[in-house]
Amino acid sequence: MLPNHVLEYFLNADEYSGLYYQNHQETGVMFASIHGFDEFYEELTVNNQGIECMRLLNEIFADFDQLLREERFQCLEKIKTIGCVYMVASGLKTSLRRCRVRAMSWHCGITVSLSCVLCDGAVVSCNVMASWCHSVVVSCHVRGINHGPIVAGVIGAKKPQYDIWGDTVNVASRMDSTAEVGKTQVLQETQVLLAAQGYGFEYRGPIAVKGKGNLITYYLVNKPNFDKDSLSPLKRMQK
Repeated sequence: MLPNHVLEYFLNADEYSGLYYQNHQETGVMFASIHGFDEFYEELTVNNQGIECMRLLNEIFADFDQLLREERFQCLEKIKTIGCVYMVASGLKTSLRRCRVRAMSWHCGITVSLSCVLCDGAVVSCNVMASWCHSVVVSCHVRGINHGPIVAGVIGAKKPQYDIWGDTVNVASRMDSTAEVGKTQVLQETQVLLAAQGYGFEYRGPIAVKGKGNLITYYLVNKPNFDKDSLSPLKRMQK
């Protein structure tokens, strides 16, 4: 499924060029994963041969999708899901681009703000829906966030896929794969931008990142105060 701004491009194009792509200089990229889902998924009679496990994942991701429809998150775009990983980026919609001086800081802030809401809501989802399975803890963790330039484009003629590429995406993925469970990891450059917005961090130190060498990273430890009930529609699952 293609984003609306990409569909508009194809609908308004005078002729088909064969390739759609755009360079975006100021973006934020986030990977959110449902930790424990691989262990949680089993094909047993009690869970209807795995269907109830898939129902859980679908309900969580559907709530993530709903959250992105809220006005304050309108600059965010769902890129895709990879197994139990949900990938989101900010800064891809040209109609919503901000002043370049503030754009990078804005996209970092809105991305990490979403990550806080996702984690709060998904824990509720998992606790409510997986109550029949007490042996495995399933929870949402946003372990990888990064910012920088990317290339966005559409690949394929049959079932075309919108995706993003670049070092920014690769490093965000590495932040996710090398972070400890339950912690959000960012590069020093991202930490500087977010610290200016009131987010708190702890120094982790250098870690080896494939293709990039040793990079200095930080863990997010606290966030500015916000009204959780107004931010997270996922709380309705408690009712």
